[in-house]
Amino acid sequence: MLGADVIKVEHPDDPDQSRSSGTDQALNRRGMGTGFLTQASNKRSIALDLKKEEDREVLKKLVATADVFVENYRPGAFEALGLGYEALSVINPRLIYASFSAFGRRGRAAFRPPTTT
Repeated sequence: MLGADVIKVEHPDDPDQSRSSGTDQALNRRGMGTGFLTQASNKRSIALDLKKEEDREVLKKLVATADVFVENYRPGAFEALGLGYEALSVINPRLIYASFSAFGRRGRAAFRPPTTT
């Protein structure tokens, strides 16, 4: 197999903004906008509220067999949830953990939440 098995995690009450983006309004209304279909092509998806312990446990089970974990929350957010590199690398020592922030890791805007449309 040449491709990665990607599982996209979305919040149940705040799905990916691209689900409602694109030129086809009917698809946008169904949460399957062309923007989402393009960027989520061939990815699996799961809705988890990571503020809930049971949902964090589901994520940890996924991490146990993952090769790479990518998160894009504000700096320190995943650590506060007990899902930072230190915690997840105990579950899976070979895990590659990548963390990206919308406004960088330092500076005035680093802890600013992303805007929603």
